[in-house]
Amino acid sequence: MKYNQITITITLFALIAFLTSCNDADPNVPSGDPEILSISPTTAHIGDTVTITGNYLGFGISSATVNIGGNSFVGLNESISWQTNQIKFRVPDSASSGDVTVNISFNTSNPMALNVIKYPPIEVVEIVGKTFKMGSNSNSVDEFPEHEVTITKTLEVGKFEVTQRQYSNMMRRNPSLTADFRLPVYNVSWLNAVQFCNALSKAQNLDTAYRFVGAEILWNENSNGWRLPTEAEWEFLCRAGTEGDFAGTGIINDICWISDNSGLKPHPAGLKSPNQFGLHDMHGNVWEWCWDWYLLNYYSTSPTDDPKGPDFGSRHVIRGGSYNDGALYARSSNRTIPEILSNNIGFRIVRTKN
Repeated sequence: MKYNQITITITLFALIAFLTSCNDADPNVPSGDPEILSISPTTAHIGDTVTITGNYLGFGISSATVNIGGNSFVGLNESISWQTNQIKFRVPDSASSGDVTVNISFNTSNPMALNVIKYPPIEVVEIVGKTFKMGSNSNSVDEFPEHEVTITKTLEVGKFEVTQRQYSNMMRRNPSLTADFRLPVYNVSWLNAVQFCNALSKAQNLDTAYRFVGAEILWNENSNGWRLPTEAEWEFLCRAGTEGDFAGTGIINDICWISDNSGLKPHPAGLKSPNQFGLHDMHGNVWEWCWDWYLLNYYSTSPTDDPKGPDFGSRHVIRGGSYNDGALYARSSNRTIPEILSNNIGFRIVRTKN
């Protein structure tokens, strides 16, 4: 009997010690209900980084989640960082506007609103159309003759080539050979580029620029939605008021990634100096699709105002050169068509402002 009393006493002491240890203060373990004090920013695009500041946010608890809008969740492993008083995460593709809460087991924090913009941020430059000299009398035959063209419209133009982050956020895939969201998207077909333009327009409640009629794609010129530049618009934007082979400083290493300085790979958008319009990578990095069909002698019959290219063709024009081509191909007036298996082509978007 005495032996049993000793055993019971020891067991009680052990139980009390265990329960006491569970309540010991540990700065790394939440000791209260989760509480959100602030969210920054309160409006974010898909893919943006959001920071939650608060108390008892579930540091080290594998089951802890951030609930966004009631239908999207970020767990510990998907977060950028997760501390007792701060959580950083990227807004997932599935997120919608609504309340954000932190959930730890059966405890849920107070809600705080987050406005989610379902399209990626696009930095743009507004450029008023003007008359400029297009083509060249001293280079390839398809650049003849140098002639005056007038862009009659005001354009909003992507400051950079469309990036992998922007493309994948809209299209839910990334065709690029090297995946890096800082890089321009490349290995993109002309059709891929057109589809992106329509998808982004829909997300921003703009009129879509393109209509698909069987195998034919028609451009609604009265649309305010995103589209590919015409070849004339592209050269106007590239030249940016200059008349030489290269805009900006005119110094190749300052303004473009070509085979001589790129390491034969694309580089993050915007590392090189912009041209006089504030546009980056018009020369080099990746080729850029234009709307137009290619015709070798098109300039001999093209209209003066807002030319849109031939009515028919077999391949579309690409402009600007790329990371694995020489300086000759990056000239403002150079025009060409892609080889069948070209994988160094991206695009830049524009939309008509007026």
